[in-house]
Amino acid sequence: MKSISLLWGLGDDQVKTAVEEAHKQAVDEALEWIEDHVIYTRRGKGGERKVKAEGLLIARFDHFDNRAADPNLHTHSAVLNRVYAEGRWTTIDGSILYKANVSASEKYNTRVADLVARKLGVTFAPRPDTPVGKQPVYEVEGIPLSLIEEFSRRAAIEARQEELARDYKTRYGKNPPKKVQYAQAQQATLDTRNAKNPPRSLAELRAEWRERAEAILAGNNPAELVESVRGERDRRPELTPGQVPALVDEVVDTLSHKVGSWTVFSVTAEIERRLREFSFADDEQLRALHDDALELALRDYCLPIDIEEYHLPERISDRVERGRRRSLLVDRAQMRYTAQAVLDAEDFMRQQAEMDDEHIVDDRIIRRKIRAVEEANGHELGADQLAMITHFLTVGKRVAVAVGAAGAGKTTAATVIARAWEAVNGNVIALGRRPVPPKCSVRKFRCRDAPLPTCSPATASASQPASARVICCW
Repeated sequence: MKSISLLWGLGDDQVKTAVEEAHKQAVDEALEWIEDHVIYTRRGKGGERKVKAEGLLIARFDHFDNRAADPNLHTHSAVLNRVYAEGRWTTIDGSILYKANVSASEKYNTRVADLVARKLGVTFAPRPDTPVGKQPVYEVEGIPLSLIEEFSRRAAIEARQEELARDYKTRYGKNPPKKVQYAQAQQATLDTRNAKNPPRSLAELRAEWRERAEAILAGNNPAELVESVRGERDRRPELTPGQVPALVDEVVDTLSHKVGSWTVFSVTAEIERRLREFSFADDEQLRALHDDALELALRDYCLPIDIEEYHLPERISDRVERGRRRSLLVDRAQMRYTAQAVLDAEDFMRQQAEMDDEHIVDDRIIRRKIRAVEEANGHELGADQLAMITHFLTVGKRVAVAVGAAGAGKTTAATVIARAWEAVNGNVIALGRRPVPPKCSVRKFRCRDAPLPTCSPATASASQPASARVICCW
């Protein structure tokens, strides 16, 4: 969190030391969690057996700044790609490590915030500029956003990415698909990346940071700002054992709407995010409540969806959460869970798919709406788009489905479908994973990714006429 680096870079020696200690402990615990839960190696023909390895060999390097010379306390942990298991050394199964990296990151973020809050008496709160529907970023309350942005490259990266997106749309006449967006994000990061700075002492860097901060703070002393955000204690509410069931219920509901099925690593990451809303008396309380929440989620809320339930001897299996056994032939990250709400939504959609519906749209209206969109866009629709439009508007079923790659033109086709349906049968309600921004109305159709629970027509049936259509894209 940038505000933690600012405390460290602008505060006095006591604040600096406290942040360094918190950071080191959080890194220690994140790496320990990776060692205990994530590091596997392979054995057997074609690496068919996935075996838990013993520990890691790590070289750690503490860094003080980024390439823009901003305060950025962080640690590079170079891991030797050799681990010990079953009496010999082999390489790490990186696929499982990759799938658990978000959990490790969230564990560090929650831990370092908790430690800094208790050591310095600061309070963390969501950034006020967090977009609706986005995961909130917690920063130290009282640190101005202007100061955070001054010492962050993110604004420059986002501006460059928007420029690349505009260039793509000008060249190809459409917004860049997801794959291109990811590539543009990487390019924007590299395009805005400074060359490496010559070595400077931490004292020199801290003097420069104070000067830059004074300019943003209109000449006020940055050290006084740091002292002003400190209090007797962290003001976030304390999490009690009685609140854990409600927290777990919200965690599983969030996962159900985000992904539909998940691993134990996903549950861990979501619990860590939610724990940042609370304060804790000590390290042990945080660990205990996290473990209680994880155990409760996996025991009472998450349903395993493995094809097989294993009852195997220990030599060919190991024990995982909920007392389940994992066959060594099964990837640890393939053991997935879901929730009853997801299964109920899938069952609802299957029932709807079997039902006929009398509402259709006349071919004359369909052709008129197609011509209007083609004239507005300046080009004709493709055969696959026309097939999607015709199918949706004339199939006479409760459920119609279209599957297409990113950039295939689904949104344009869905616009025709929405306009044609509204001309005859009533409103169209577009549902998606993320909330539609307030500026977007039903008339301004927008298709967004959505899993089945969010996409169920039951969510709109109470307030919409029977002829209303819900168009879902995932």
